[in-house]
Amino acid sequence: MVIAADPKNGVALGLWIGPFRILDYLCHLVQDQKSRPPDSPGLYLLSQRRWQHLPDGEAGALYVGQAKYLRYRVGQFLSDLLGFTGDDPAEEEAYQHRGGHQLWHRYCVAREIEPANLYLAWRTLAECLDCAEAKLSELLPREWRLSTLRTCSQHNRGIASPDGDAAVAVAHAASHAKNGSTA
Repeated sequence: MVIAADPKNGVALGLWIGPFRILDYLCHLVQDQKSRPPDSPGLYLLSQRRWQHLPDGEAGALYVGQAKYLRYRVGQFLSDLLGFTGDDPAEEEAYQHRGGHQLWHRYCVAREIEPANLYLAWRTLAECLDCAEAKLSELLPREWRLSTLRTCSQHNRGIASPDGDAAVAVAHAASHAKNGSTA
C-alpha cells in the first residue's frame, strides 16, 4: 500500500509506503517485488496497528529507525524481530539489529505477541534523517524511546524537506492533541 502517491520503482519521496502487516508482506515478496524497500536513505516504522496516511498516536508505534540503505537495514531489523537473534535478551546479543532484538525479547516474547502480526512502513527521505527520526520517536511510548537520538542544530528536530516536515508535524500534532499535551 502506497500512501498518497503512486511510486516509481519503489520510491516515493516524502511519502509512506505501507503499513504492511509483516505476515502478509512476507507472503508476497516474489509476486510484488516492487514493494521491497528502496536502496536509498529513509525511515522505517513498526507499529501495533494499521494506520492511514501518516503514523499517529493511534498506530501504537513501537520502533522508529533510519537507514542509509532502507532495504538492507529493514532486512536486518526483520531478521532479529522475527526471532533470528540471540537467546540472551542483553542488547549486545543482537545478531544484526539491536532494536529488532530488543523488540523480539521485551515486547513479542514477553507479551506472547507474534511479530508477523505487527505493521511495517517506510519512507524515503533525502534530508536530515536524524531530525526526522527524532521527531517520529515522539510517537513512541517512553519505554521504547532511545535515550540518545541524533539531531542537528540546523534543523532543531524539524525535517528539511517541506513535504517531510509537514508529514511529521501533522502526525506529531495529532498525537499530542489526542494526549492533551503540547509539543
